[in-house]
Amino acid sequence: RFLGERGAVSITVSSMIFTFVLACLICFEVVFLKSVCSIKLGPWINIDTLTTGWGFLFDSLTALMLIVVTSVSCLVHLYSAEYMAGDPHKPRFMSYLSLFTFFMLILVTADNYLQMFIGWEGVGLA
Repeated sequence: RFLGERGAVSITVSSMIFTFVLACLICFEVVFLKSVCSIKLGPWINIDTLTTGWGFLFDSLTALMLIVVTSVSCLVHLYSAEYMAGDPHKPRFMSYLSLFTFFMLILVTADNYLQMFIGWEGVGLA
């Protein structure tokens, strides 16, 4: 409500364009320079023999899927911004669309199966 329709659209579309540029940089770094990156953020679940951490893995498959997800999502954000012109619930729709993209990126960059499951269920939720 504070930003309004124009603010919500400009923030989501500019964030998606920035994310696509970052995905292109990641793809260049991982695919062409062959530097696989694994980022461990910390432990998540420690129960007896089950130890799961929260982290991200950037290999060649992840980098290419980041390009696909961010490019398609960027185009969907751009199309939706114009398609929903005049709709009073446009800011809410744009936030749900961004939430969907967030969970897709969690799904693509997941470091383990449990984190991938969180991304998968988040995509279904959004």
